[in-house]
Amino acid sequence: RPDLGRGYRQELSLADGLLTTQYRWRSKSASGTVTTRLFLSKADPRVACAQYEIRVSKVCDLTVKVWPTGRGRAGEVTVAWQAGPGEGPYAHCRYESSDAGGVSSWASEARLTRGPGRLVPNGKLWSYAGRPGTNDLVVIEHCIRLKPGEPPAQPPQFFEALVASRAVWTELWRGDIEIEGSIADQQMVRSWLFNLYQTAGAGF
Repeated sequence: RPDLGRGYRQELSLADGLLTTQYRWRSKSASGTVTTRLFLSKADPRVACAQYEIRVSKVCDLTVKVWPTGRGRAGEVTVAWQAGPGEGPYAHCRYESSDAGGVSSWASEARLTRGPGRLVPNGKLWSYAGRPGTNDLVVIEHCIRLKPGEPPAQPPQFFEALVASRAVWTELWRGDIEIEGSIADQQMVRSWLFNLYQTAGAGF
C-alpha cells in the first residue's frame, strides 16, 4: 500500500536508463525496505524488465501482487497461465489485448530468484506469497516481451537483458559532449543527450 511507504527516493541512471526506486514501509506486524529497478531494453525495444527487492525487519507473512499489463478495464485482456519448467518457483503467462483496433501479443516471465515462498498465477496478475525471516531478502524478477500481431517469443531474464541493453548504451555514449563551465550545465547537456539517445538505436 502506497500510504504505508516512507522515505521515497527515485534515481534515473543516464548511463544505462535504469530507474531505481526505494522506500521504507511499515505495517502493524513488520517493516522493511522495497527497491525496484526498471528499464526498457535498448537492445530490443520490445523488452521491458523489472526487479523487486523486499527486505523485512522480522519474520512475517509477505504478499506481493503485480499486474503485468496494468489493471485496466475488465475484459480487455485474456490471460493463459502456464506452469514453469522444472522445480523452480517460476510463473509464466501469455496474454493478448485487442485494444486500439489491433491484436498485441505479450510473453511474460516472473522469477523468484531469492527468498522463501512461491510465485503463483491469479487471474490477470501474478503474486508472491511467503514467510521471510529477519533481514531476509526477497528478490523477484519480471520481464515482458511485446511483439504486436505475432506469437510472443520467450522473454529474456533480467540481468541477461540488462547486460545487452547496457552494451547499446555504452555505444551511444561514445557521442558524449563535454563542455567548459559549471557542473550543472554539463548535467543539463547530458540530460538532453539522454533524451535524444532514448529514441535512437546503436549506430546513431
